[in-house]
Amino acid sequence: MSRAEKLWTALARPAVLIVVVSWLIALVSMLLPPVRWRWLTIGVGIMAPLWFGWLYLRAETIFPAGYARRRLRARPIALAAAALMVVVGWGPAYWGRTAPVDAGDVRTGYFALLVACAVACLGHAVVQVGRLRSAADEFDAAEHGESLYLRGYGWILFVLPITLLFGWIVGFFAFQPAAKWAAVAIVTVLVLTFLLEAAAVKIVTKVHGSMDIPIIVFFTIGVGALLVWSVLRLGAAPLRL
Repeated sequence: MSRAEKLWTALARPAVLIVVVSWLIALVSMLLPPVRWRWLTIGVGIMAPLWFGWLYLRAETIFPAGYARRRLRARPIALAAAALMVVVGWGPAYWGRTAPVDAGDVRTGYFALLVACAVACLGHAVVQVGRLRSAADEFDAAEHGESLYLRGYGWILFVLPITLLFGWIVGFFAFQPAAKWAAVAIVTVLVLTFLLEAAAVKIVTKVHGSMDIPIIVFFTIGVGALLVWSVLRLGAAPLRL
């Protein structure tokens, strides 16, 4: 892995961490009353700052002296995306600390998690698609596009079925049965991010097979429909308090 690839991958990783933490919170919240699980949202707010703090302390050991600083100064949009990932996590954390516990506010908490993940994934897309500006010797367009596609497909193949199965089983006796739809929606946001990034890279660089784009479009439509369905079910489903 080249230095540039390590840097941009590290810069985009907090978005995935925010999604993973939010997904785990949504699943765990099925088993806990709101007065307990709401405090878990603080984990979303601290995930990106912790990651960037660790990266800052390790930067000089991972990269040559001054390398990360020079590359980031040349990409202000990447710095803006990183700042966005830090800020969006504060929304769910603020809700968990201040909101009163009632049915409407609990549902608002799930939507706060979903919005935070969506905005963080926007920052992820800015960084990953922005890598198209890398020098030819630092960027393998074919490998990058395929990697993004495989990540999305991996989440479809493994994480989505686990989420649906766990939610269906636990939903029968859970405190918050509708939370499974929040977990499903969170996963679909990340999957759509990977798929759309892969399509953008493949189309812009013109490095793709004859069936790559149709396959990505097929999965994007299916996952997008699941996202809409899960959001509607989350908004309409009753919550047990």
